[in-house]
Amino acid sequence: MIFGGNVKIGVLGGIGPEATGRFYLDLFRRLQQSGISSNRDFPQVVVNSIPAPELVGEYISEAQLSPYRTGLRQLGDSGVDFIAMVCNTIHLYRDELQKEVKAQ
Repeated sequence: MIFGGNVKIGVLGGIGPEATGRFYLDLFRRLQQSGISSNRDFPQVVVNSIPAPELVGEYISEAQLSPYRTGLRQLGDSGVDFIAMVCNTIHLYRDELQKEVKAQ
């Protein structure tokens, strides 16, 4: 799959900065394995590394989700085509958070 300048990927990270770094490196490693060999064929990637609370416990408050909502809106406003959220727990709120942006 060759992306060129046509695809813009958003990454909501900072929810464990090391996990974001590993995700970024793995993404490009896999893209290279898929046949990308030229810099111009890689997609544009926007990483929004946010300082957000860890989502632990039985109850997650709106205040705890607020930084995630803001981070997603910022990525959406940048015109990304889709967003990867580098956090396992936040995926429990994916359907709710998806309403914040047009990107998938």
